Amino acid sequence: MTTLDSDSADRILALDEHISNDWLVVNVVTQTEIMCVGLKVNQREEVLHLLGSGASPLQTLKKAAPLLQGPSVIRLSDIRGLEWHADNQELRCRYIDQNKGRERVLGLNLSGDTARKLFVSTIESVLGKFDEVEVPASIWHVGLSQLIYAAVAFTLSVSLAIAVHYDAGKGKPIQQPIQVRRRHQALAELLKWIGPAGILIIGGIIIAVLMVWWYVACRKRPVKTIATLRLSDAS
Repeated sequence: MTTLDSDSADRILALDEHISNDWLVVNVVTQTEIMCVGLKVNQREEVLHLLGSGASPLQTLKKAAPLLQGPSVIRLSDIRGLEWHADNQELRCRYIDQNKGRERVLGLNLSGDTARKLFVSTIESVLGKFDEVEVPASIWHVGLSQLIYAAVAFTLSVSLAIAVHYDAGKGKPIQQPIQVRRRHQALAELLKWIGPAGILIIGGIIIAVLMVWWYVACRKRPVKTIATLRLSDAS
């Protein structure tokens, strides 16, 4: 990500701030730059006052940012496209990293759809209109969590089945028997009662439910909008 060290006294064209996971997320669009940063919640009034009074956005956010976590900054002129999904509030800016000469992505965590529309229209007012194409979101966007849960369920069920099998003395153990603390004895006895086959069946049911969930999610994929800067405007 390109980080600009030069001071920016640009006028703020759009500002969005909200609290996310106990952090104050601030996103700013100026006449030449986009910047975003996570700050402590108790800094909100001071930072907004400084930004509203005409102080340099970059220097204000740099001073307020936690140590070694300064604002992420990109030039508007480096932006080549925007992307967003209908089911979340993120705006992804595709831009050219001038330091490395390749395309990278900066994700802006915005407060909602209204803020995203404002940021898109503000960026277009500076760079020109984008050509927008709507496509279904990828299956990874809608179903990655289900696939991860299914992989975890498979690993746990197989591991527990193998452990219970060898702990019960069925076959030659490949490792030491399960050592459980006294407070976990009831769980260990329950697993032995269910048996390796029962554990695999339960795991299979959980995986099947997750796969149905994944299938339904993929059938109802949200819209992904890809906005590309027109070549005439980018040149």
